[in-house]
Amino acid sequence: MRNSKRFISTIILCLGLTACGTSATDDQTKTSDKKDLPYKMEKINQVVMDGNAVFAWDLFKKLSEEEKQKSIFISPFSISTALSMTYQGARGETKEEMKEVLGYQGVDINKVNDTYKNYIRYVTQMNDVDVNIGNSIWVRDGFAVKDTFIKTNQDMYGAGVFERDFSEQTVTEMNNWISKETNGKIKEMLSPPIKPNVKVFLINAIYFKGDWKDPFKIENTEEETFHVTSESSKTVPMMYKQGTVQYNEGSDYKAIEMPYGEGDTSMYAVLPKEGTTLRSFVSGMTMNKLNTILEGMETQEKVNISFPKFKVEYGTKNLNESLQSLGMKKAFNNADFSGMSDSGLSIDRVLHKAFIEVNEKGSEAAAATVVGMAESASASQPKTFKADHPFLYIIADNQKESILFMGTYYGD
Repeated sequence: MRNSKRFISTIILCLGLTACGTSATDDQTKTSDKKDLPYKMEKINQVVMDGNAVFAWDLFKKLSEEEKQKSIFISPFSISTALSMTYQGARGETKEEMKEVLGYQGVDINKVNDTYKNYIRYVTQMNDVDVNIGNSIWVRDGFAVKDTFIKTNQDMYGAGVFERDFSEQTVTEMNNWISKETNGKIKEMLSPPIKPNVKVFLINAIYFKGDWKDPFKIENTEEETFHVTSESSKTVPMMYKQGTVQYNEGSDYKAIEMPYGEGDTSMYAVLPKEGTTLRSFVSGMTMNKLNTILEGMETQEKVNISFPKFKVEYGTKNLNESLQSLGMKKAFNNADFSGMSDSGLSIDRVLHKAFIEVNEKGSEAAAATVVGMAESASASQPKTFKADHPFLYIIADNQKESILFMGTYYGD
């Protein structure tokens, strides 16, 4: 591989999208085309990229355990971007837990933000794929969000900011925004009504389209058997081509790289060998093993490639439980987002939806992540019962709802 470290971060962050970019508008102005915005490679912190790659794999393994034999497709980059926008407002233990789960230990938040700002612009400017990312913040009319939180997300993540009444029309507007940013691939992600205590939404949307560097020929596609398990199978359209590709083979896997365009982005396919189930393979995967697989793609081999033509829509998936099981607990309960607002916010839910279509020409993929922030119920004051004046009392049989004794007490 040309640069295994860089590609490990890219493929894991996007996990199927393999490239990411950004665009956003706010109520007043439209951000200029990001292909015109400069980026600085030295501002892209490798510790942030590697840490986020670990988060991506941890989350993917967790979802794989939950879904068992169901196809999964997510954009960890979309999820981590939306959560990183949210992270700007976290304080105290909430911030420390988010830092741990997202892989930002030992990294100043300014380096995290610089990494996103420059990486987003860098990937957007790849010429051989069509990429878009949109970020936005939606605030309920009249709810106070701190200016520093808004400004950081505008400056570093290109987030558009919208103040709305959170009516049914607002839900329609948010869904339309997601649909537009994903080229119509992610639709109707949110449903009305919005709960009264939900005050803020942070949304990330990603769209990717890339043509294979070496396309499959349509006439070579045939219906073939796909073995779901050792006991069950189904028929799928299978594409075929012979080509010289980056290839690696281990004791329990085969792996190839299929580039898009001029090769700046690729899809990497890792196939467990017969006798090894995908579920056990994913469960046993570590970052070190993934590094070994990708770094082993140093040689080119002539390979007969059979690859299914497919379309997968995954979600809308609630990630609350998965994120909490990874250690991000305070953000959902007893949270401290005082850097966002003084009104006692916590994460209400993190939703993710993704789409991919793979065919003879290439791949088209999209994903969106929504983080809803709810105002926590204020801690209720304890009630007081001070029997310092006459009172009535009753002794009752609760099973039969029968009063056995009753009386009054006047202090004598």
